[in-house]
Amino acid sequence: NDGELLIMQGKPIGKQTQAWQVDKFKFRGGNSLLGQELTMAFQGMFGKDYYYCLLGWPGLMEYAKLIERDKLCYSAIFADKNYPKTVLLLKDIMEEEYGKIILFCNNETLPSEQLRFADLIVRFPNNCVEWFETHGKSSIQSAKQIAQRYQNRLFLFSVGPVSEVLIYHMYNANPNNRYIDMGSSIDPLLKGRNTRPYHTKFQSCQ
Repeated sequence: NDGELLIMQGKPIGKQTQAWQVDKFKFRGGNSLLGQELTMAFQGMFGKDYYYCLLGWPGLMEYAKLIERDKLCYSAIFADKNYPKTVLLLKDIMEEEYGKIILFCNNETLPSEQLRFADLIVRFPNNCVEWFETHGKSSIQSAKQIAQRYQNRLFLFSVGPVSEVLIYHMYNANPNNRYIDMGSSIDPLLKGRNTRPYHTKFQSCQ
């Protein structure tokens, strides 16, 4: 969640970063609609059934000011040395929820015919951070409508910093679904290629 924190703090994310070079999004810095929405998303879940996964101690201390501390998890819950277990988890999910998953992802995701485990695929531009400034309000409304359309479904997200905002609004629109931001851990499945060193580094741990 380091990208999210930078956006909330109004700090730029440039082209020299992993965010741009791998995930294809950047941020000019300063006040932004996405920064405001992220702050509201982190502050607005008190007393509800949720968990946030965070990256590193500096970020943890900042997020602890916004989030109930017993709701904080280390961000490697799906990544790094836990990634082999995530692969097994995803296999189980694909079997149990095949054809019923609602997927929110970016445009680099494989064609729909290669993602038949999903009932619905909602795609966003790769540079979703800058795109959100002009399309954020309408995308939130559309996401809320989708959340209300389904009951007891699993929603998987991999839309960078926009994921947390969508999940916040969709959960409030309908808490009877499950909303999980898988981040880069689901990239090999969605994009057909590895995007992080841990995708191959820890496969031997299985």
